[in-house]
Amino acid sequence: MRCLQPVYKLCLHEATATSRLQFVYKSGGTVDKVASDRLDRVLDRNGDLGLKVQMLEQELKEAQRDREANKKLAPTVAELPEPADLLNQLKARRKKSGANLADMEVVLEILGTDGSEI
Repeated sequence: MRCLQPVYKLCLHEATATSRLQFVYKSGGTVDKVASDRLDRVLDRNGDLGLKVQMLEQELKEAQRDREANKKLAPTVAELPEPADLLNQLKARRKKSGANLADMEVVLEILGTDGSEI
């Protein structure tokens, strides 16, 4: 019987067999050597997988904390100059520029603001 469950879960047939063996084991009954070895392997595997799950949960928590910290550091809104100031800066650098105030307003709209929000 193949197990199609995720790695961190025991297969149903293994879990059922393990439960029976644990009951016999805990109640002081006798268990043959093969069953005892199988129980030990399943319990070891379960413990190892439990540790892996705990480690992955810790990594996830750290990643979420890092993500929240990065969100706080990221700039939210760019401060852009007024359209007239932007045009003046352009004219100061490129004296023969054919841009006008309407052009600067369009540029600021493209960048996400109309100039009046600043």
